[in-house]
Formats: sequence, C-alpha cells, structure tokens
Amino acid sequence: MFNSSTNNVGQETCRDLRHMEDSVASSILTAETDWIQGGDLYTDTSMSAEDRLVGSMNVMAGLESRRTAGPDSLITAPSGYCTGSGATHPNQIVIGPGSTYAIGYNAYHNRLNVPAMADASGSSGLHGTANTYNWIQDGLLTQSLTSDQGNHMTLFEALTHTVEVCKTATSAWANTAFTAQTGTPTVKLNATPSANRINAVVGLSNGPQSIYTGLAAIARFNPSGFIDAYNGTGYSALTSVPYTSGTKYSFWFQLNIPAQTYNVYVTPEGGSQVQIGANYAFRLSAPTLNNVTYHAEAGSDQICSFNLPLGGN
Repeated sequence: MFNSSTNNVGQETCRDLRHMEDSVASSILTAETDWIQGGDLYTDTSMSAEDRLVGSMNVMAGLESRRTAGPDSLITAPSGYCTGSGATHPNQIVIGPGSTYAIGYNAYHNRLNVPAMADASGSSGLHGTANTYNWIQDGLLTQSLTSDQGNHMTLFEALTHTVEVCKTATSAWANTAFTAQTGTPTVKLNATPSANRINAVVGLSNGPQSIYTGLAAIARFNPSGFIDAYNGTGYSALTSVPYTSGTKYSFWFQLNIPAQTYNVYVTPEGGSQVQIGANYAFRLSAPTLNNVTYHAEAGSDQICSFNLPLGGN
C-alpha cells in the first residue's frame, strides 16, 4: 500500500488518512496530559517522539492541503506512496477531516520552539516544516464540517489546550509555586525579552523570593545582550548566546537537587538548542525546590509555556 522506505507514513495513510490523524491525535493528547502533569513525552528520546510526531503531522498536513473537496475525498498520492496492489485506491489517498493539528502545533512550535514545526517562514514540500501551520491557517480554520465531523474531540479540545499562560517579569518580584521537588526534575519555559539589553532573571528556589541571593538555579538575559546562568558565585555561559528583542527563547533546566547542581539549555526561536550551563552550582543551597521567581532589574520579559513539576520528584 505504500513504500515502507518513506518517512512518516503508517498502515492507514493510504487506506484512510482519517485513521492516521486519529492515531496521532491520541498520541498528542496523551503527551498533552503528561505535559500538564509536568512530564516530557512530547520530547521523549527513547521513542523519538518529537521527530516522529512532528514529521507525521507535517506530512499529513501537507496531504490535507492538496485536497480540493471535503473529508473522504481522494487526492493523488505522492511518488512512492500507495503503490501496492492491495491499496483500495492505488496511487491515491482518502483524505481525512484534518482536525488533528492545533494542539500539536501549539506544543512543538509555541512551547518547545522546535525548528521542524515552523510557522509560515518554514519550508514547503512533502516534508515541509511549514505544512502544519499552513494547513491550520488555510484549511482547518476555514473549513465547514458536518455535525458528525465538527463534533470531533480533536476540534473542541484545541479550544482548551492551545492557550498560552504567560507572566511578565518587571521590577516587581513575582513567584509561582509548584509541588516540592527533592530529586532530579526538569523545568521548561519560554521567555521573550522586551529589548536587546535588559537585565531579567528567572530563578528556582525554596519558597517565594524577593532578593537574588534567595535563588538557587538562575538563568538571565544579561545587560550586555547575552544569555547566561549562575554558577556558584557568579554568572557565566559555556556558549555565548546573544538575545534579540521580541524573539522567543526556550529554557530547559535539568536539576540535580541532591548534588545542588543544574544544567541549562536554551533554544532561540527557529534555532538549535545550546547548552549554556553544565553542572552549575546552586547560588543558594536548597534541599527542596518548590518555586519559580521572575524579576527584571531593567526592561522586562514575558515568560510563557510553563512546564513545572506537579508530582514530587
């Protein structure tokens, strides 16, 4: 039914794309529930979750964009797809309702800043990185579906699972609590600076804080225009990463609370992940972490897409 050497296809791609979309939707909803609970199934490396889900979404969205009629209509299959004699419609694909994509796009583009899940600036073609965005904008949001199609869970769940939760770091100290952690949890968030040379921090601590010395693990947009992190007695960075006003940066803290150390990674929007801190020492000893603190000494930044631990770890 399809050439098994092609990427991001499944047993149902040719027979009925709807079933592939439903399969990917169930995986995304599982990962979304896990995200809400502080997990990282979206990026689980043991099963290449990110590559497989992002790749599948882009291929399927690209196929949806080829349709000239509604769900269950036929499109011509790409070269190498659906060529087997057992195919219901050889060299064709039965298109689905195309309602899988909003939650996954929000997770991989808005939250996780994955380059392969791009906006309109991405690439086109069968595996185009802009395919999912373009289908959502030009197809999914504009189509009219029957009551049966329009009542599908992948449509209405997108209303509650694609909302960005943000805070703005200003001169006032702000705090958000999370379940107390004593092991090796991770914390992820996005931050967007308001200008090129601000001085703003996000820090993890034991309880709400209103002074720098109360923070344990800290990342900063520094006043020289670069991103750094605190290592024991001062700020430093393994790699110089400049920041630009209005650009989103994804931060990933890997914490080792028993050892009182942490790793920090940052991914610029549209760029690659860079490690800026490795085994950095906490600024303040903290046997428990249960709070994230935001503060800007100069300028401001917007903090969004929190992935904070809910269960104790």
